[in-house]
Amino acid sequence: MREKRLFIAIEGVDGTFKTTVAKIIASDCNFQYYKTPNNCFSPFKRVINDHANPLERYCFYRLATQVDSRQIKQLLKTTSVVCDRYYQSTYAYHIVKDPMIKDIHDDFGIIKPDISFILNARPDIRDQRIKERTKKLNEVDDVEAKSDFLNRVAEIFKQFKTNCFHIDTSDITSIEVATIIKNIIFKTS
Repeated sequence: MREKRLFIAIEGVDGTFKTTVAKIIASDCNFQYYKTPNNCFSPFKRVINDHANPLERYCFYRLATQVDSRQIKQLLKTTSVVCDRYYQSTYAYHIVKDPMIKDIHDDFGIIKPDISFILNARPDIRDQRIKERTKKLNEVDDVEAKSDFLNRVAEIFKQFKTNCFHIDTSDITSIEVATIIKNIIFKTS
């Protein structure tokens, strides 16, 4: 009998340790790390984010998710996969930008994660992490202007319940978050 390969998605707003935790899980559990969009769409992200209207932006990310889904399905033939953002992020980030997107959104035709972990943090902690990261990377990010938007996206993430575990990362380290996730993975698989 073939060992079941797992598909895990790490979701949540910026500043909640998503990328760090996904990379720890990949390393510790021998999963393939996969960041979306991770295909021919990736080079166009900045242009789309800076210039597209919400509907155009949603269509771009939804199509990228469709392509990512096919690539993840291929990877699952040989290994387990941990995905840094997936279709729930596409929905949550875009429904805040334009509530009408709710009427056209679907997740038809994409492979669903076995488990999604939705990471959250208190706004003050999240915003501080974003400031530290942008300072470290020598980037400019107007965290104060972005904070209200991220609060609204976090509220959308709270609506996800099916095959989801919500983890508050406010008062724990990324290693502790990864340990919680690894324990859940091994208990449920």
